[in-house]
Amino acid sequence: MRLVLNLTNKPSLQINRKIEICFAGKEDWHKTTILDMNSHTIFVGAPTFKGKPIIPQVGDQVSGRIIAQDAVYRFDSTFLNIKVEGKVPLLMLNKPLTYIRKQRRNYYRHPVVLDIEIAVSQEDGLNPMHTANQSWIPVKSLDIGGGGIRLVSPVKLLKDKNYKVRICFGSSGNKNMDIILLTAQVTREEAFLTGHDKYIYGVTFINIVEAQRDRIINFIFNLNRRKPL
Repeated sequence: MRLVLNLTNKPSLQINRKIEICFAGKEDWHKTTILDMNSHTIFVGAPTFKGKPIIPQVGDQVSGRIIAQDAVYRFDSTFLNIKVEGKVPLLMLNKPLTYIRKQRRNYYRHPVVLDIEIAVSQEDGLNPMHTANQSWIPVKSLDIGGGGIRLVSPVKLLKDKNYKVRICFGSSGNKNMDIILLTAQVTREEAFLTGHDKYIYGVTFINIVEAQRDRIINFIFNLNRRKPL
């Protein structure tokens, strides 16, 4: 479900807020920061590609998104012009008036490598906290969201099969290391890495409780806060 927000109910736009933008006809999202703004315009740092700033054509459509703790807010804007502050090129964009709020069920995925272990469930719906007599296989995440994980596995997994998953946030031995145990289902096989004997899968969490989902979303939120442009 999506909710369109009006001027009285919208995410906060402010200087130094990190956002992501996507140019018309492209699929790549670029991280940037709001460096200045007024009542009608926001000024964001021009993203770069191979060391050169990406400058669209005046009048081109630009999509933006704001990553909040509980949702992702999408908006559309128009590129107005370029402004140079010192040697820093700024993109001038129309200040958005409306937003589309992606409910948490859409689950924004954040690229991150985490230590994960998986074990085949004996039957669908098995309590993921039950770990007795299981052979855990180490895998690595490529990204993670509130709804699932994209991972690299050294063994072939079965599509539509449920697996128990143990996700480790933090380094082994770290007193602040957080571990979540849950059940996930393989929903797609994306690729086989020839020469590496590894498989890439998309898995979806099954019957995850909201407290576990909140821990994952908070982890992603904190990564976005700490990550520099």
